[in-house]
Amino acid sequence: MKHLLPLLLALFLTTNATPSDTTPTFRLTDTMTEGVPGTGLLGHPVITVDMGAAHAGGIREEDENMRDAGQAGLTLNLPLADHVDLGTSVWFLRLDEDEEEDNESLELNRLTGEAMIHLSLRPGTRFNPYISGGYFLTRTTQTEQGLSQTDSDGGFSYGGGLELQVNRQTGLLLSALQVEQEDGSALMARATLQFWFVPTIAARIGATHLEEPETNSVFIGILLNL
Repeated sequence: MKHLLPLLLALFLTTNATPSDTTPTFRLTDTMTEGVPGTGLLGHPVITVDMGAAHAGGIREEDENMRDAGQAGLTLNLPLADHVDLGTSVWFLRLDEDEEEDNESLELNRLTGEAMIHLSLRPGTRFNPYISGGYFLTRTTQTEQGLSQTDSDGGFSYGGGLELQVNRQTGLLLSALQVEQEDGSALMARATLQFWFVPTIAARIGATHLEEPETNSVFIGILLNL
């Protein structure tokens, strides 16, 4: 009997030392693999700052020459509800050139502001199709030989795109918009590649093509998740 009591006590302690059904378990969540916010803009409060260069035509009326210009852009995205985002952006394009042979100078400043509503199917996931629609306003000041002229134009744009998280740190944003303005309609396509350093900061590189006036541009920038 004196040996049985210690044996029963040891058996009791061993049985209750590893309660597998009650031991709490913890799972580390990798926000990048789960797409938060590694898929891009939609579904998150995000600000982007971009700078780049453009190769633009239609600067002068009936002038088909392509001219080089610099550009910069600022974009803010705000989620309004599930699957609904408000995107606002401002882009500035500047051209300044002197034609020494003809003793002519040309300066152009173009400011474009845009407000868009984005309806996304699966925000915050690896594969997120979306549709967009909104209004834009453009103000252009052109100076030649000391004479300035300012024009304003506005219109609607609509279309859609796809946010794709390629891998743990890389996201791709594709969009195609139909731009309706006083001079007619044109297609604008854009592709942006985003590389995430941490879940709140990403570097961006992208390219844009506009049919009319023909404009091809490239840009680099940074994305901050607020």
